[in-house]
Amino acid sequence: MSRRRSKNRPGKPQRTTRRRRQRKRLLPRVGALLMALLLMSAIGIFARAALTGISGTTFFTVEEVTVEGTRYLDPAVLLALAEPERFTSGEVGAEDLEQLGTRVAAHPLVKNVAIRRSLPASVIIEVEEYVPVALLGGAPVQGIDEDGNLLQGLEPQRYGALPFITGVLLKVEDDLERQVALRRAIDVLCVLKEETPRLYDTISEVRPGDDGEITLVLSKDAIHVRLREETIREKLPLVASLVQEGRERHGPISEVDLRFTDMVIYREMKGGE
Repeated sequence: MSRRRSKNRPGKPQRTTRRRRQRKRLLPRVGALLMALLLMSAIGIFARAALTGISGTTFFTVEEVTVEGTRYLDPAVLLALAEPERFTSGEVGAEDLEQLGTRVAAHPLVKNVAIRRSLPASVIIEVEEYVPVALLGGAPVQGIDEDGNLLQGLEPQRYGALPFITGVLLKVEDDLERQVALRRAIDVLCVLKEETPRLYDTISEVRPGDDGEITLVLSKDAIHVRLREETIREKLPLVASLVQEGRERHGPISEVDLRFTDMVIYREMKGGE
Protein backbone atom coordinates (compact mmCIF):
# COMPACT_ATOMS: atom_id res chain seq x y z
CA MET A 1 0.00 0.00 0.00
CA SER A 2 1.38 3.41 -0.96
CA ARG A 3 1.18 6.50 1.29
CA ARG A 4 0.67 10.08 0.20
CA ARG A 5 2.64 12.85 1.84
CA SER A 6 0.56 15.88 2.84
CA LYS A 7 1.47 19.05 0.94
CA ASN A 8 0.91 21.20 4.06
CA ARG A 9 3.07 19.16 6.32
CA PRO A 10 6.19 21.16 7.33
CA GLY A 11 9.33 19.47 6.25
CA LYS A 12 13.03 19.96 5.78
CA PRO A 13 12.86 21.96 2.48
CA GLN A 14 10.78 24.71 4.12
CA ARG A 15 13.18 25.03 7.04
CA THR A 16 16.07 25.31 4.58
CA THR A 17 14.27 28.10 2.72
CA ARG A 18 13.77 30.09 5.93
CA ARG A 19 17.45 29.78 6.81
CA ARG A 20 18.43 31.08 3.38
CA ARG A 21 16.17 34.07 3.83
CA GLN A 22 17.70 34.80 7.23
CA ARG A 23 21.21 34.62 5.75
CA LYS A 24 20.22 37.04 3.01
CA ARG A 25 18.96 39.50 5.59
CA LEU A 26 22.13 39.18 7.68
CA LEU A 27 24.60 39.59 4.82
CA PRO A 28 24.09 43.40 4.40
CA ARG A 29 24.51 43.90 8.15
CA VAL A 30 27.72 41.87 8.27
CA GLY A 31 29.02 43.76 5.23
CA ALA A 32 28.29 47.14 6.85
CA LEU A 33 30.04 46.04 10.06
CA LEU A 34 33.13 44.92 8.12
CA MET A 35 33.21 48.24 6.26
CA ALA A 36 33.01 50.16 9.55
CA LEU A 37 35.88 48.13 11.01
CA LEU A 38 38.00 48.73 7.92
CA LEU A 39 37.27 52.47 8.07
CA MET A 40 38.23 52.67 11.75
CA SER A 41 41.45 50.80 11.03
CA ALA A 42 42.27 53.20 8.18
CA ILE A 43 41.63 56.22 10.42
CA GLY A 44 43.95 54.77 13.07
CA ILE A 45 46.70 54.24 10.51
CA PHE A 46 46.26 57.82 9.21
CA ALA A 47 46.35 59.30 12.71
CA ARG A 48 49.57 57.46 13.50
CA ALA A 49 51.05 58.68 10.24
CA ALA A 50 50.02 62.30 11.01
CA LEU A 51 51.75 62.12 14.40
CA THR A 52 54.98 60.78 12.93
CA GLY A 53 57.86 63.00 13.97
CA ILE A 54 56.19 64.22 17.19
CA SER A 55 56.52 61.06 19.22
CA GLY A 56 58.55 57.90 19.11
CA THR A 57 61.86 57.60 17.34
CA THR A 58 60.91 59.17 14.01
CA PHE A 59 62.99 62.18 12.97
CA PHE A 60 62.15 65.07 10.66
CA THR A 61 63.70 68.28 9.35
CA VAL A 62 62.70 71.68 10.80
CA GLU A 63 63.00 74.75 8.62
CA GLU A 64 60.93 77.24 10.66
CA VAL A 65 60.01 77.78 14.33
CA THR A 66 57.34 80.29 15.39
CA VAL A 67 55.71 81.42 18.66
CA GLU A 68 51.94 81.82 18.99
CA GLY A 69 49.51 82.70 21.79
CA THR A 70 51.38 85.66 23.29
CA ARG A 71 49.39 88.68 24.37
CA TYR A 72 51.87 90.74 26.36
CA LEU A 73 55.20 88.98 25.95
CA ASP A 74 57.43 89.64 22.97
CA PRO A 75 57.43 86.52 20.74
CA ALA A 76 60.99 87.36 19.63
CA VAL A 77 62.19 87.10 23.25
CA LEU A 78 60.63 83.66 23.66
CA LEU A 79 61.99 82.53 20.31
CA ALA A 80 65.49 83.57 21.35
CA LEU A 81 65.00 81.66 24.60
CA ALA A 82 63.98 78.54 22.65
CA GLU A 83 67.26 78.61 20.67
CA PRO A 84 65.81 76.84 17.60
CA GLU A 85 69.14 77.27 15.80
CA ARG A 86 70.32 74.28 17.77
CA PHE A 87 68.45 71.92 15.49
CA THR A 88 67.08 73.73 12.45
CA SER A 89 70.01 72.56 10.32
CA GLY A 90 69.45 68.85 10.94
CA GLU A 91 66.95 66.18 11.83
CA VAL A 92 65.14 66.39 15.17
CA GLY A 93 62.91 64.11 17.18
CA ALA A 94 60.51 64.20 20.10
CA GLU A 95 63.31 64.66 22.66
CA ASP A 96 64.57 67.77 20.85
CA LEU A 97 61.07 69.28 20.84
CA GLU A 98 60.70 68.58 24.55
CA GLN A 99 63.94 70.44 25.26
CA LEU A 100 62.75 73.37 23.15
CA GLY A 101 59.54 73.57 25.20
CA THR A 102 61.49 73.33 28.46
CA ARG A 103 63.65 76.31 27.51
CA VAL A 104 60.59 78.47 26.75
CA ALA A 105 58.80 77.35 29.93
CA ALA A 106 61.75 78.68 31.95
CA HIS A 107 60.51 82.24 31.34
CA PRO A 108 58.90 83.42 34.62
CA LEU A 109 55.81 84.77 32.84
CA VAL A 110 55.11 81.62 30.81
CA LYS A 111 52.42 79.46 32.39
CA ASN A 112 52.09 76.61 29.88
CA VAL A 113 53.84 75.55 26.66
CA ALA A 114 52.66 73.19 23.93
CA ILE A 115 54.70 72.17 20.90
CA ARG A 116 53.09 71.08 17.64
CA ARG A 117 54.38 70.28 14.19
CA SER A 118 52.98 71.98 11.11
CA LEU A 119 53.71 70.08 7.92
CA PRO A 120 55.90 69.99 6.01
CA ALA A 121 58.78 71.43 8.09
CA SER A 122 57.55 73.90 10.73
CA VAL A 123 57.28 73.77 14.52
CA ILE A 124 54.86 76.02 16.42
CA ILE A 125 55.39 76.91 20.09
CA GLU A 126 52.02 77.69 21.69
CA VAL A 127 52.31 79.75 24.86
CA GLU A 128 49.91 80.56 27.71
CA GLU A 129 51.03 83.51 29.83
CA TYR A 130 50.62 84.45 33.46
CA VAL A 131 48.50 87.61 33.38
CA PRO A 132 48.60 90.02 36.35
CA VAL A 133 45.43 91.51 37.78
CA ALA A 134 47.37 94.02 39.86
CA LEU A 135 50.83 95.31 40.67
CA LEU A 136 52.74 95.40 43.95
CA GLY A 137 54.92 98.41 44.64
CA GLY A 138 58.61 97.95 45.27
CA ALA A 139 61.87 97.73 43.43
CA PRO A 140 61.31 96.15 41.04
CA VAL A 141 57.55 96.27 40.60
CA GLN A 142 55.97 92.83 40.78
CA GLY A 143 52.72 91.58 39.34
CA ILE A 144 50.23 89.25 40.94
CA ASP A 145 47.76 87.05 39.05
CA GLU A 146 44.29 85.92 40.06
CA ASP A 147 45.71 82.76 41.69
CA GLY A 148 48.02 84.81 43.93
CA ASN A 149 51.23 84.00 42.06
CA LEU A 150 53.88 86.72 42.27
CA LEU A 151 55.18 87.52 38.80
CA GLN A 152 58.78 88.61 38.33
CA GLY A 153 60.23 90.36 35.31
CA LEU A 154 57.14 92.33 34.30
CA GLU A 155 57.30 95.28 31.95
CA PRO A 156 54.33 97.21 33.45
CA GLN A 157 53.88 99.40 30.38
CA ARG A 158 52.89 96.33 28.37
CA TYR A 159 49.91 95.62 30.64
CA GLY A 160 48.19 99.00 30.63
CA ALA A 161 46.99 100.83 33.74
CA LEU A 162 46.79 97.98 36.23
CA PRO A 163 45.77 98.85 39.81
CA PHE A 164 48.22 98.61 42.69
CA ILE A 165 47.50 96.65 45.85
CA THR A 166 48.54 98.81 48.80
CA GLY A 167 47.90 99.04 52.51
CA VAL A 168 49.42 98.64 55.97
CA LEU A 169 48.72 94.91 56.08
CA LEU A 170 51.13 94.31 53.22
CA LYS A 171 54.00 95.65 55.34
CA VAL A 172 53.61 93.26 58.27
CA GLU A 173 56.20 90.57 58.91
CA ASP A 174 53.61 87.80 59.28
CA ASP A 175 53.61 86.12 55.87
CA LEU A 176 50.27 84.38 56.46
CA GLU A 177 48.58 87.68 57.30
CA ARG A 178 50.12 89.22 54.22
CA GLN A 179 48.86 86.39 52.01
CA VAL A 180 45.35 86.71 53.43
CA ALA A 181 45.34 90.44 52.69
CA LEU A 182 46.54 89.83 49.15
CA ARG A 183 43.90 87.16 48.60
CA ARG A 184 41.15 89.53 49.74
CA ALA A 185 42.34 92.26 47.37
CA ILE A 186 42.65 89.81 44.46
CA ASP A 187 39.11 88.51 45.01
CA VAL A 188 37.74 92.05 44.87
CA LEU A 189 39.69 92.79 41.69
CA CYS A 190 38.40 89.61 40.04
CA VAL A 191 34.82 90.62 40.85
CA LEU A 192 35.52 94.11 39.50
CA LYS A 193 37.03 92.77 36.28
CA GLU A 194 34.22 90.30 35.68
CA GLU A 195 31.15 92.28 36.69
CA THR A 196 32.12 95.96 36.29
CA PRO A 197 35.03 96.09 33.81
CA ARG A 198 34.61 99.83 33.20
CA LEU A 199 35.00 100.54 36.90
CA TYR A 200 37.98 98.18 37.05
CA ASP A 201 39.70 100.32 34.41
CA THR A 202 39.35 103.42 36.63
CA ILE A 203 40.87 101.89 39.81
CA SER A 204 44.40 102.97 40.70
CA GLU A 205 44.66 101.23 44.10
CA VAL A 206 42.98 98.55 46.18
CA ARG A 207 43.58 98.61 49.94
CA PRO A 208 42.48 95.68 52.12
CA GLY A 209 41.65 97.02 55.57
CA ASP A 210 40.67 95.57 58.92
CA ASP A 211 37.40 93.75 59.63
CA GLY A 212 36.47 93.05 56.02
CA GLU A 213 36.82 96.58 54.72
CA ILE A 214 38.09 97.33 51.22
CA THR A 215 39.05 100.76 49.88
CA LEU A 216 39.17 101.50 46.16
CA VAL A 217 41.10 104.55 45.01
CA LEU A 218 39.92 106.02 41.71
CA SER A 219 42.51 107.25 39.26
CA LYS A 220 40.45 110.41 38.61
CA ASP A 221 40.58 112.85 41.55
CA ALA A 222 42.03 110.09 43.80
CA ILE A 223 38.60 109.61 45.38
CA HIS A 224 38.47 106.84 48.00
CA VAL A 225 35.49 104.46 47.91
CA ARG A 226 35.04 102.47 51.11
CA LEU A 227 33.14 99.18 50.96
CA ARG A 228 32.37 96.08 52.98
CA GLU A 229 33.44 92.80 51.37
CA GLU A 230 30.15 91.05 52.16
CA THR A 231 28.14 93.65 50.20
CA ILE A 232 30.64 94.45 47.48
CA ARG A 233 28.80 92.66 44.67
CA GLU A 234 25.63 94.65 45.19
CA LYS A 235 27.44 97.98 45.71
CA LEU A 236 29.96 97.89 42.85
CA PRO A 237 27.42 98.55 40.06
CA LEU A 238 26.39 101.74 41.95
CA VAL A 239 29.86 103.18 42.50
CA ALA A 240 30.22 105.15 39.25
CA SER A 241 26.81 106.84 39.53
CA LEU A 242 27.21 107.59 43.26
CA VAL A 243 30.65 109.13 42.72
CA GLN A 244 29.26 111.29 39.92
CA GLU A 245 26.32 112.33 42.11
CA GLY A 246 28.74 113.31 44.88
CA ARG A 247 30.77 115.47 42.52
CA GLU A 248 27.64 117.24 41.27
CA ARG A 249 26.12 117.84 44.71
CA HIS A 250 29.22 118.59 46.77
CA GLY A 251 31.90 119.64 44.31
CA PRO A 252 35.34 118.15 44.89
CA ILE A 253 35.07 115.14 47.22
CA SER A 254 37.72 112.95 48.77
CA GLU A 255 35.67 109.95 49.84
CA VAL A 256 32.48 108.01 49.18
CA ASP A 257 31.59 105.74 52.09
CA LEU A 258 29.35 102.80 51.13
CA ARG A 259 29.87 100.63 54.19
CA PHE A 260 26.42 101.24 55.62
CA THR A 261 23.01 99.93 54.59
CA ASP A 262 20.81 102.48 52.78
CA MET A 263 23.27 105.25 53.47
CA VAL A 264 25.92 107.04 51.42
CA ILE A 265 28.38 109.37 53.10
CA TYR A 266 30.33 111.90 51.06
CA ARG A 267 33.40 113.54 52.48
CA GLU A 268 34.52 116.74 50.85
CA MET A 269 38.10 117.65 50.08
CA LYS A 270 38.31 119.95 53.07
CA GLY A 271 37.15 117.26 55.47
CA GLY A 272 33.47 118.19 55.83
CA GLU A 273 30.60 115.73 55.36
